[in-house]
Amino acid sequence: MENKVKIEELLKRMLKKGDLNPNEISTFFGVPMEKIKECQEQLEKEAKVEVIVRKLLNKGYTSEEICLYVKNSIEKINREKTQLNKADIIKKEEAENKGSIKEHSEKRDKNKNININSNKKEETTKITNEDIDPNELLKHFNEIGHKLNDKTISSSTERMKLKNEQTIIANKYADAIIKMAENTNNLEELQRLSKEIPLQMAINNPLSIGRAKTMLYNNITKLKQNEYINNYRSFVPKEIEKVILNISNKNFNVANALKIIEQEANNRVEEKPKTKFALTKEQEVIQILNQIKTIILEKQAEQYPIKNPQVAIENLLKMTNNDFNFSLSTVIHNLINRKEFDTANKICDEYLKKYNYSEKHHNLYLICRSLKTEVISTEEKQKGKAQNIQGFSK
Repeated sequence: MENKVKIEELLKRMLKKGDLNPNEISTFFGVPMEKIKECQEQLEKEAKVEVIVRKLLNKGYTSEEICLYVKNSIEKINREKTQLNKADIIKKEEAENKGSIKEHSEKRDKNKNININSNKKEETTKITNEDIDPNELLKHFNEIGHKLNDKTISSSTERMKLKNEQTIIANKYADAIIKMAENTNNLEELQRLSKEIPLQMAINNPLSIGRAKTMLYNNITKLKQNEYINNYRSFVPKEIEKVILNISNKNFNVANALKIIEQEANNRVEEKPKTKFALTKEQEVIQILNQIKTIILEKQAEQYPIKNPQVAIENLLKMTNNDFNFSLSTVIHNLINRKEFDTANKICDEYLKKYNYSEKHHNLYLICRSLKTEVISTEEKQKGKAQNIQGFSK
């Protein structure tokens, strides 16, 4: 037995290497061609299994799911091989008995086609009535699964018919799930649908169910991200809110503001789970400063107006270790969003004049020029909208 295994391994190695073709191996080593063909078939099976495993690993399937899928795939390949062998035998018989057997086979094929067509009609009429509700499709899929597990059904034709019906239901189920995912923004509903997909259905129908699972995963991820962003923007701790409200005040205490930000960073580090992705205290400080910037310059600009732009710029420079881009763009965008274009233009002009013809501050000059262009562009768009509204009202 051990010698046979060793011979098979050597044959596989030689076939993989490709230095000798099967005929040369048979001639030089006296190995029957049948044995070489068996090894070639085994190598093909192994290659197919390797491709399947790699694809499933990339899609995030577990080892249990992969083992089950590979097992089913190997059984399918063996069944196909058996069917091919049977087909070869039938062809030989037909060649030997051209007369009566040929007529008999033609009649048999006709009857077979009639049965297949009638079965397909039955399947489609069953499923079209159920394709609207995924729960009904799921129920029908599980019922067929119980029938297939029942050992009393020994007929291969009956089992094949049930498996085909399961495949049709799985495809319909995948389409129904995709439609629901496209038409809902309910995170809980999407998560429920994702959990309800049966493991066996996913393994036997990796393309259609994989497509549905990908759609669900993408939509769930998108909704979670939006939820996080909304919470991130809308939730402002009271102490941080005080910093924002007083940032354009002449009596603003920068040292005290930095202490408040540092304390908030400490709180976030302590509250969040200690994982390898957890942010450090310094990273949390940067996050808080970015949150302050986002609140001031975006939709909440009206709620947190910069009343004294020059003072606010100076305070932000002190807080961010002289980050000119951060400080100036935060204030300018707050003014733009509140439609105070004259003030924004005036500040940009002052800094452009200050940093013009200065090689040392060339980058600062480019920042000012970029912001100035944005102010002019936004102002022109606002004027254009106002003119269109006036023309429409006339």
